[in-house]
Amino acid sequence: MNGNSGIANYIVEIKESWKAMTIMAFGAFIITIIYLMLLKWITKPILYISLFGIFLFGVLGGGYLFM
Repeated sequence: MNGNSGIANYIVEIKESWKAMTIMAFGAFIITIIYLMLLKWITKPILYISLFGIFLFGVLGGGYLFM
């Protein structure tokens, strides 16, 4: 691997940017944890609201077609 090959450049860039990549990996981990916690609290209300909406529109649509 001489200095002119493409893969050598990539390895050198990874070696030089390890701090930024570590910070981004840690940030992605924290954002994932926050997202999972929000999903834990928000999923049930969204599910129940959507089921109620489907039921309500079904009843209203059936009533409209009946009339």
